[in-house]
Amino acid sequence: MGVLYDDIITSKISTRINNFLQLLRRAIFFLVAFNPITQISFGVQILICLYMTLFFNIYVGYLKPFKNGLKNKTELFNEATIFYSTFMLLMFTDFVPKAET
Repeated sequence: MGVLYDDIITSKISTRINNFLQLLRRAIFFLVAFNPITQISFGVQILICLYMTLFFNIYVGYLKPFKNGLKNKTELFNEATIFYSTFMLLMFTDFVPKAET
């Protein structure tokens, strides 16, 4: 089917939309992070990124869109690493009432 679907299982629609979901994720991240019109607080931006990462972790873990099992596991590890590092950013927002805690 081409380079875009090189290592993706194309027999199911749920795995064929992987590339579209990745592009949609990047577009949402760009709009949340760099759009001055919405004026979203920093904590809400982090929460949106956390939910997007959690959704993709569930998507890759449940559907396993790649033909290679190692690639699925690598994608899960990468998503989990992004999730935990983004979760740690919450400690530097206004959600923590005192800086000492």
